[in-house]
Amino acid sequence: AELVALLAPEDARGVRFAYRFENLTDQIVAVVHKVHPELRSTEDASFAVADERLVYNGTFVVNIAKSGLFSVNLIIPEGFDIDTLSAAEVSHWDELTVDNKRVITVHFTRKVLGQVSLQIALSRPISELPRQLNVPRIECVDALKHTGRVVISVDRGVRLTVANRSGVSEL
Repeated sequence: AELVALLAPEDARGVRFAYRFENLTDQIVAVVHKVHPELRSTEDASFAVADERLVYNGTFVVNIAKSGLFSVNLIIPEGFDIDTLSAAEVSHWDELTVDNKRVITVHFTRKVLGQVSLQIALSRPISELPRQLNVPRIECVDALKHTGRVVISVDRGVRLTVANRSGVSEL
């Protein structure tokens, strides 16, 4: 406590522990653990089914807590082209294939702690409408929780019914 009192007030804020040594042979051994970031993602998207192409437009919010990150990895659905991937914090992005999945590494201009809102637009050209269609989903690798909504729309003359759904509920 005496040591903390000797420090200037701005220096005392960072003091976690204070000890007094009695002998020259006394020692303190500390174990250091890295604080890992916690990721949570929220998606607000629209998916349009048209005669010639499938279009996904969305805002994908990644909330980074506890420790900052310089990049995040997103899994993008197969067959879709990335038309737009942008945010104020984004420097650039790279695409890799890992375990037969398309992984996009989004690099930030600085270490980010807090929310990043990514604007993402995907599209896939089609020659004819498929009989069955999976709604595309973007996944944040290592996210603890993913929530959101997707609004599905179709062109005139196209009828769409839900054949199967897993982990989602209708609004």
